[in-house]
Amino acid sequence: MKRLVTAAACLFALAACEFDRVDQNPTPKINSCSVDVDCSGSESCAGGLCVASSDAELEIALQITPLPTKDSETPHPVLIEGLKVKSGTLAQRIDLRTPVDVVGSVRSHNAAIDASLSFTPVHTLTGIPAATVSASTTRANMAGDYEVELSAGVEYTMLVRPADTSIPPWRTTFTVTSREGPSVEFADLETRTQTYLVKAPDDRALLMQAFDGAGRPLSSTAAIEAGIATLVFATDPEPYRLEIRAKQTYEPTKDSMAEGIFCDDDTPVSPIYSIDESDLGAKDADGAIELKLPVTPARIRYQGTIALCGTGTDAENKKIVPFVTELPVYLRSSNILPDDDAFSASFDVHTTAQRDPGDTTREFTFCVQLMEGDYDVVVTPPTSLPCAVFAQHLTIDAPPAQAGSPAPDGMAARGMMLTLPAATSLRGTLQTLDEMPLAGATVDAVALGRVIDLDDPTVTTRYNRSRQVITAERGTFVVPVDLGAYDLLVKPPATSGFSWQVRHDVVVGGENEDFADRFEVASPVMLSGRLGYATGGADLQAKLAGAEVLAYAVINQELGNAGDVAVVSQRAIPIGKATADADGTFMLLLPQAITSEW
Repeated sequence: MKRLVTAAACLFALAACEFDRVDQNPTPKINSCSVDVDCSGSESCAGGLCVASSDAELEIALQITPLPTKDSETPHPVLIEGLKVKSGTLAQRIDLRTPVDVVGSVRSHNAAIDASLSFTPVHTLTGIPAATVSASTTRANMAGDYEVELSAGVEYTMLVRPADTSIPPWRTTFTVTSREGPSVEFADLETRTQTYLVKAPDDRALLMQAFDGAGRPLSSTAAIEAGIATLVFATDPEPYRLEIRAKQTYEPTKDSMAEGIFCDDDTPVSPIYSIDESDLGAKDADGAIELKLPVTPARIRYQGTIALCGTGTDAENKKIVPFVTELPVYLRSSNILPDDDAFSASFDVHTTAQRDPGDTTREFTFCVQLMEGDYDVVVTPPTSLPCAVFAQHLTIDAPPAQAGSPAPDGMAARGMMLTLPAATSLRGTLQTLDEMPLAGATVDAVALGRVIDLDDPTVTTRYNRSRQVITAERGTFVVPVDLGAYDLLVKPPATSGFSWQVRHDVVVGGENEDFADRFEVASPVMLSGRLGYATGGADLQAKLAGAEVLAYAVINQELGNAGDVAVVSQRAIPIGKATADADGTFMLLLPQAITSEW
């Protein structure tokens, strides 16, 4: 069922992106006028375009990316949130935060150290990538100084990660009010230490580090030696997650096809152990915490076979299949341990399935070293094939003869045939209200990376890919997609005078669903404004000539329920883009409405 909402719409979430382009040389239909009578109904002529009026107040955010004035500068997007506007004039002037060259130092015992620094602006909107600014210090800089361009009045989270892993990372949040930024002298920090007594089931060389709930490091990295490790924390105590991993991680290798598929039986396979601080035991008399690592499942030499989806006629198979000799394969387990264990143990491995170029079959073989457990098995075909991503939850066990008893390392197990599903297509025709086709428009299917309910509970949709195509001469388009959720953005050529068309939360739940429709571009809602800096001279203002202005609509969307209370989150989705002129003036063409679902 279709549901129209205002242009304050949905989430722009970017999952693993792949883009297909079809070169076209269209002559777009131009939305143009000289006077109001050239337009239909209640539309008016403004700026040479027929535009619609809207009394609805929109909440939008603008992400503005000024042009660099020097070749060495990196464009630094600026986010302006909480704008509530109606059609017509967006604002007499949009004042941007003045850029400030912020300086500070990073030292240890008054000496410069090698460290990487990141400055991430704090904002609450999901769907808009954070514009993190990076910097570094080196011993070559004897003062340990850094200098970065940030925006005045913006709150940033600063993270300092020393190259020496025995020194803990340091994090602070600050608002830019002057050129003086945060400085840190690690020797003067009121650090705290925690010792752990680790009992491991074997003599593997292990490393330990603590992380917060967002995956940011909180402690130094320590090697577990003689069953003892001590971590140093530089920030205030907060709940943490302890991770223990092997010093040498598994990296699969491949050999020539002369002796068939290659599997390195000598490579150690180790998971990443994880335990929450709340599940740790009490400290002993000396303040140490005892940890006993669980015994991990048996290591398995696992060989799998992959079959392509049907690629059409025999002639098509002969044309396409011989050029596809490899398929990337990813196996990921979030926990290979029993659910009742306080520890979890994650493990993932990348490998490549291969096919003999001289083989006319559509089967590929791969071999990896892993451990018993439940895995997401993901196979990603090239875009030259009409196949979708294979992504399923599979249980990989030791051979049946070993079931119920510990399996020796290196047991060989052969998996079932994995067949790539056929891609589903989002099909449509883009045309004006008078049925003129619109060629040369960009159609983006933006993968949201969500898990959706399917009839087959083993299939997961979080690995779907974004795709992009161009409308053909008759305005038609076909976007092959994987199972999953998407935002569909249809972007007419900039010269057409039409706005983007947006359909959000399009759920592709099966191969046999019909996704075909006609998209009609109507007169846009026009919003205009002028960019400027509150302070600064002509050189600073010149950076706004040619600046990109990307408009996002913001809505509150229910994510579910926590008891009787609805869980609501603000989400954003791009609804239009413009380029500022030499005076910083811009004009946004926005859709009158967007459609939820297909």
